[in-house]
Amino acid sequence: MVFIMLKYIKLQNYRSFSDIYIDFTGKNGSPKPLIILYGENGAGKSNIISVIDTLNDIFQSLNMRDFFTRILGSDNTTDKKRAFDRLSKFVNIEEIIKRNKTINSKTNMIIEIGFFLNKKNGCYSIEFDDSEIKAEKLEYTLSQNKGTYFNYSNNSLKLNNSIFKQDYFSDLKNTFMKYKGKYSIISILQNTLQEYSTEYISTHISEQMINILDYFDNMACHLVGSSTNYSIIQDNINLLDNLLKGEITEAESEKMRHTEAVLKKYFTSMYKDIQDVYYTVSNKEKTQQYRLTFKKYICGNLLDIDYSKESTGTRALLNLLPFFLAIESNNVVAIDEIDNGIHDILLANLVKKLPYNEGGQLIITTHNLLLLEEYAFKDYIYFIKILENGNKQIKSLTEYGYRVQPESNVLANYLKDKFGGIPWTEMDIDIKKLRTL
Repeated sequence: MVFIMLKYIKLQNYRSFSDIYIDFTGKNGSPKPLIILYGENGAGKSNIISVIDTLNDIFQSLNMRDFFTRILGSDNTTDKKRAFDRLSKFVNIEEIIKRNKTINSKTNMIIEIGFFLNKKNGCYSIEFDDSEIKAEKLEYTLSQNKGTYFNYSNNSLKLNNSIFKQDYFSDLKNTFMKYKGKYSIISILQNTLQEYSTEYISTHISEQMINILDYFDNMACHLVGSSTNYSIIQDNINLLDNLLKGEITEAESEKMRHTEAVLKKYFTSMYKDIQDVYYTVSNKEKTQQYRLTFKKYICGNLLDIDYSKESTGTRALLNLLPFFLAIESNNVVAIDEIDNGIHDILLANLVKKLPYNEGGQLIITTHNLLLLEEYAFKDYIYFIKILENGNKQIKSLTEYGYRVQPESNVLANYLKDKFGGIPWTEMDIDIKKLRTL
């Protein structure tokens, strides 16, 4: 089994964090399979999750540029629609910097992650000024010890010739000089995997490097307020691209039937009134149009309900399903506000059943206090605390020296502000008086 997890995240001048380090490892130095992050509103919980999204944008920026160039020049209407659906995710480096660099920061933005792949440690870092990439470095095991795969700094690129074979070594350097500052080295390598044959790749790039690229390509995140994008994990979950509605060919009918079976089991296991989940299909000349339908009891009658009439909570659970399935495929999956629209008890029971202990890693932000009462989660709980100067501090429950026993009341101590991460308790506001200001 391939284990892929984050060991830490280090940020400088990233969104609301001027300088912060988040350790995801336990006492034995191994990464935790589950991270549950609490904090008051505005503390920066979503910004931790967005690190994964930002890295995905950086890593796929060159592939996305080529994708849009091909698709928008095509006559295929379906492909063009898919392109426009994904257009919101396409950003260049300057836009990534503008969106993520801390406001008024005078020094560079740095994102660094420590990762654990195949039971070996690695480190990736990337640095930006106000308009371009200024440094990028990857370290991972070479033979026995950790070594540098590539290092771009001080306007100079160093590549390890045991990782990149000689003829590709020169090509990579030339391509990098062409895109220097505008595309990351990882994005150039990801583009190589997409554009070149399997035979060429296997004979010109080391297996370790290919494994790392695959690792980076399978980090997925779900952000509240952003359009749900399953493209990163789609190959691992074998579901329809759009779970709600769409158009498929006859060749995709089997995938639709599989998706139906998964959705039926998922929802009938959580809802008393839902008896079936299926797709209503209308045939066209060469394709089928489908819409998601729920068969459920309404006032004692068993009715067919179009997905558009379903509740916010049901839609939220539907959006999260692909990410839940991706955990079992050994992905790093980060979900912002996992409790959004979902009952506390339902979510607590659901999180307990997620397969985060089977090789993948789940990182979530939440306001669900019931999770604090689960003894099994004691090592996985973190709190973001806003300090008086506006800086942030992130610590795990165990770092507070709080000895958690099965009978411990972590929730009660959290509400007493023992760990930080709760709203300001001295709030003095009179809503009625606001109208007279």
